[in-house]
Amino acid sequence: MRRKLLYAVLALCAVVLILGILAPFLNADRFRERIREALQSALNRKVEVGEVHFNVFTGPGFSVDDVLIADDPAAGVEPFAHVNTLQARLQFKSLFTWKIAFSKLRLIEPSVNLVKTDAGPWNIQAFFHRAASGRDTSPHASFPDIEIQDGRINFKFGLLKSVFYINDTDAEIYPNSSGDLVLSFSGEPARTDRSAQTFGRISAKGLLHNPGASEDELNMAMQLERSALSELVRLFDARDLGVHGHVASNATLSGPLSHITIAGALNVSDLHRWDLMPAEGEDFMLKYRGLLNFPAQQLDLETDAAPDEKIPAALKFKATDFITAPKWAASVLFQDLPAASLVDMARRLGAAVPSSVRVEGSVNGGIGVSTPGGLQGQLRVANASFSFPDASSVRVAAADILIADRITTLTPTELTLDNGHSARIEAEYDNAAQDFSMRMDTNVVTAADLKSAPARLVDAASIPVLALCRQGAWDGTVRYRKKGDSPGEWSGAFELQNTQLDLPGVATPLRIVSAAVEIDAGKVQIKNLRGHLGEVPVQAEYHFDIGGGPHSLRLIASQASLAELQRLFLPTLRRRQGFLARFRRAPAPEWLQDRNIEGTIQIRRLALDNEPVCAFKTRIAWNGTTAQFTNATCTLDDLEASGRITINLAGSVPQYRLSGTIENFESPNGNYDFEGEFGSSGLGAEVLLNASSKGVFTGRDVRLSNDTTLREVTGAFELTPALTGPRLALSKIQASDGVDSFTGQGTGLADGRIVLDLTTAAKRQVKLTGSLFAVRTPATQ
Repeated sequence: MRRKLLYAVLALCAVVLILGILAPFLNADRFRERIREALQSALNRKVEVGEVHFNVFTGPGFSVDDVLIADDPAAGVEPFAHVNTLQARLQFKSLFTWKIAFSKLRLIEPSVNLVKTDAGPWNIQAFFHRAASGRDTSPHASFPDIEIQDGRINFKFGLLKSVFYINDTDAEIYPNSSGDLVLSFSGEPARTDRSAQTFGRISAKGLLHNPGASEDELNMAMQLERSALSELVRLFDARDLGVHGHVASNATLSGPLSHITIAGALNVSDLHRWDLMPAEGEDFMLKYRGLLNFPAQQLDLETDAAPDEKIPAALKFKATDFITAPKWAASVLFQDLPAASLVDMARRLGAAVPSSVRVEGSVNGGIGVSTPGGLQGQLRVANASFSFPDASSVRVAAADILIADRITTLTPTELTLDNGHSARIEAEYDNAAQDFSMRMDTNVVTAADLKSAPARLVDAASIPVLALCRQGAWDGTVRYRKKGDSPGEWSGAFELQNTQLDLPGVATPLRIVSAAVEIDAGKVQIKNLRGHLGEVPVQAEYHFDIGGGPHSLRLIASQASLAELQRLFLPTLRRRQGFLARFRRAPAPEWLQDRNIEGTIQIRRLALDNEPVCAFKTRIAWNGTTAQFTNATCTLDDLEASGRITINLAGSVPQYRLSGTIENFESPNGNYDFEGEFGSSGLGAEVLLNASSKGVFTGRDVRLSNDTTLREVTGAFELTPALTGPRLALSKIQASDGVDSFTGQGTGLADGRIVLDLTTAAKRQVKLTGSLFAVRTPATQ
């Protein structure tokens, strides 16, 4: 018997399986009209159907293709729904009475139009009323369970079709044993005027209860899955506010449809500006409550707090016509919110406030955003302080921040420093263009106090020139602007007083008594500079472009000694010392490689050992390790020397090359003109020891000795270095003493005298010894 029973069960299962497989292929057209009439009775709508098939696996019933469910004429000419496939499950009693009635209808991939008629009610309400009419009998007596799978729900108001729809919809509607309508729904809101977007999935489950004469009451739990904030906002507003992040929510809804009470919690995470990365692990939870009037399409939400609870940030949200023509407004009210929290939020939204800046204080006010009004608000930051690492802090008694659409403005605000000095600051940020600008006005503020604080506050490069100042004070106006990803730029005009400026390659700082600084479009001009470089009093103007290119210099020194100039520029002239420096070239420092200066230099009194040498003027072109002095002139009384000087700074000691002329050089034994080239290397006395030179000369009234005078002498000279000092050789000499003419050559002696081997016109040999122009070694001077 057990074996027979097992065989019977297996045979029955096989029959059911075979029937289930074959059922969709069996023609059920003979039931089409009866099925259509049963659907019309169940849905209370005119129905048109396509092909009909038997269905076993989803319950005994039928599978109907291409179903068109008409709508009430008051709702328009469009059908209520078009269904690709409708699976209809028969009621159990239909198997015995042969009268077709359905217990469940499953609509697969339907497109449903929910219409609010001009008369007031929705076209779906007739279904609800139909369900309610079966309460006194079986729950399925007059209304079948309805299930929607992968559907699309469209909304229409009279003849106007909404851009809002719900995609990928799964829903179930059926009456329970108490006669209440059970609603289960999940779908993704979308808009027809947007490309395909993921706005997040909304799911809900609850009961719709009709108490009788009064309106229906809803009890439902809803959930918004984690969704992109920007896309959720664009669901109601075409504009992208530029704020990205994620939101999720759980809520319960209860009450009559015109007064549904809402209570829930909202989780916000990863809040950041659209082009920045979110800060991980930073999210917050908000409890909220509100009311929904579904027939009137009105929604009001606000932060939920106990009557005696003080919350630093309270939110409100209001939406109207959220299905027909969505309009919404949201606001947040701050009450003694810690300023640090607002600054952290500003950082995430792209404000260039570095993480090293510590902020204290409180924020009060409100910010609102609406469609189509945009972002609006006003905030006041009170008793605030900004502190920077290794720098003084800045205090603000009160600062007002205005927000108009996408423009945020800091109104003129007084800053107070630790030492009591003050400055005024104002700023503006255009979120749409990512354009930030700031202005600061000072009145004799210590340079050390504010030279870097504004830059640190906006995470920018330090203010040009001011960042190099050691001490002193400045007053004036500076501005900063940064647009998009382009580098920020400083501009403005201010005065420097009693400050010191560090100059790379110079032994002592430049002490500035006063100077005017102008910055505009990346170009910096220092005008009317008066001060001292070591012991050298200077006046200067200096121009440069922050973006690159040569710097322009005009410098005037009233007096300077060669020894002091060498001391000042010793870090540039000699960069390495020691024995090994003679055998290995030291690399030039970066500041020297980047040096690019053009301009003029004038020293009105250039001295050597407290003795005036001349008044010196030259044009300078200093590019990297090569400094060229062109049109250089050295003038003293009737003496004038001119030429070109080149200094090579690539090695451990400088190398010099001079070419030019000297006119009316007066010496105790005559007057001379020179033309030629001079080369050497080293510092101080090394310059003469390593000197080499060649050229031509002309002498007038040259007295070689007490009894020998040459009225005129010309020739060529060559100076070569030697261990005991430079050696002088003269050639191509032509001379005259007024009586005889001479030709020949000469040799310089170590003591500075000259030995001339001359030949007269009569071929007579003459040897003359005396002082022509002495060249002595440092040891003999």
